Amino acid sequence: MMNTIRIRKVVSIVGILIPIIFVTSFAVFIASNEAVFSFIEFGSFFAYNLEGVPNQFVISYFTYFLVGALIVVFALGLFLLLPKSVTNKLGAIFFILCGVLWSSYAFFPQKENEDNTLYLLSSAISIIILGSLAQMLICNDIHKLIVSSIAKYVLLIGGVLFIFEFAICIFVPDFFIGIPVLSVLAIIFNIGFIGFHLSKDYDFIDRE
Repeated sequence: MMNTIRIRKVVSIVGILIPIIFVTSFAVFIASNEAVFSFIEFGSFFAYNLEGVPNQFVISYFTYFLVGALIVVFALGLFLLLPKSVTNKLGAIFFILCGVLWSSYAFFPQKENEDNTLYLLSSAISIIILGSLAQMLICNDIHKLIVSSIAKYVLLIGGVLFIFEFAICIFVPDFFIGIPVLSVLAIIFNIGFIGFHLSKDYDFIDRE
């Protein structure tokens, strides 16, 4: 029981840190490179590691690598805390894969010759699919970790948003936010939502 409480505390702290680090690092990068902000019209959060741009390390080390690594830690915690059902295990594994792919963007900067475009595109699609499935798979049991009447719907809507926005980008090529931006924010802040509620002193149902 003591180990479970410790894991819960770690997952809570990590979950809260993820959106804070993501927003702060991205804001610092944009503030120091105002011209780059226009890139959002045809790019996305999947392609801001622009080679040669001042303070590129902020995006590379923090927004991508650190946030991705924390998502992996967060997902491992969920794997240990949630009931041991197939859906929960798959949901946690999909979150882990999302974190690994997100961290990998630190090593694949956008170059003028676009050598990494294929990887960025394929991994972005993978994150969209895995992220949507992960949220949908764990939403049914999330009430066993946190007492929130809307937690299930927050995750479910986040998963549906991934798929919906991906579909829009396929059928509406000129859609102004490009490859999903809102969906990335959804998963980042949904993780923060879970982390925040895990930090509260709730009694939760033991794992099955």
